[in-house]
Amino acid sequence: MSLLQYYEAKRPRNYETNWHHKWICDVLERAYRERKNAIIEVPPRHGKSEIVNVYGPAWWFEDHFDAMFGLVCNSDALAKKFSTACRNLVTHELEIDRDAQWKIKGLESLNFSYMAAGIRGQLTGHGFDTVIFDDLLKSGAEAKSEVVREGVWDGVVSAAINRLTPDGIIIALQARLHQQDTIGKLLELEHLKFLHLHLPATNDSGTEAWFRDGYSGDEVIF
Repeated sequence: MSLLQYYEAKRPRNYETNWHHKWICDVLERAYRERKNAIIEVPPRHGKSEIVNVYGPAWWFEDHFDAMFGLVCNSDALAKKFSTACRNLVTHELEIDRDAQWKIKGLESLNFSYMAAGIRGQLTGHGFDTVIFDDLLKSGAEAKSEVVREGVWDGVVSAAINRLTPDGIIIALQARLHQQDTIGKLLELEHLKFLHLHLPATNDSGTEAWFRDGYSGDEVIF
């Protein structure tokens, strides 16, 4: 079953599938299967967080019970919401069951299957094979503050990346607020490549919405 098929089977009945949902699912599925980093830039209220933080991990756990996800959101409350929603979809028996941290029974690693935290939470002592950064900067005021940006980057993003397994991948979501936000800084790292879906709120020129495969160089203009 593809991620899109899983999403359409598990989502609320009143949801509809739009073309951008198909692209989000396609990019995310490629990231998991091919073990490639991904950036998903989509405006707020377009379903990206639900697909990436809830349906994507739950779908992957179906055939990969030993996966280890780390999710970082702007707040602990938001992180717990997504963690709980994903846990409710997972069909495996759980050995540890908490709102923000849970572990599938049989996982030999000491790490959690899914660990979620806000930007002021603690990630120390845990490892991941997929780390998700979801809109770590939530407002223009936060994005304009160099102190806030650097604090999030040094204290959260860099710390989480350092806890990835050798084949670990990064999934980053952000409604862009500043050139040096999380996405901007990730793109400046020369040793990392990304599957990059860029869908701005407006596309007046007809060339500002695109997908770029940083691994192959292929590009699609919407």
